[in-house]
Amino acid sequence: MTRPFNKHYSSPRISQYFDLQIKPFESWLTIITLTRNACCHHAHVWNKRNTIRAMIPNTMLRPWITLPTDSLRIYFNLCIIKYFVDVISQNNHMKKNLLDLLAQFPNIDIQAMGFPSNWEQEPIWQN
Repeated sequence: MTRPFNKHYSSPRISQYFDLQIKPFESWLTIITLTRNACCHHAHVWNKRNTIRAMIPNTMLRPWITLPTDSLRIYFNLCIIKYFVDVISQNNHMKKNLLDLLAQFPNIDIQAMGFPSNWEQEPIWQN
């Protein structure tokens, strides 16, 4: 997923579309790719730690997270996915779908997944 952007002129244009600097944009694509691959190969992702740390942009022009968050946990990956989904489809149902999924598994410790307290109040989860 990230290879087409590594050495092509399209990377800056696409990262600009998402209001991200190039390096964090590529880093986030890598995180999404690793998450996707883990899911496709039936790996546990809910309690897995990322093997790489995603870059955090210096400035964010769109809603993002403000609470201290472990960027090696799945919650951070979900925030990255939510960021991209919000840009592509502003009226998405990702928050509702995530809440429904978490409700199906009430015994799962969301703090072990990296969810901070009051995560639903974060700017990225408001729309």
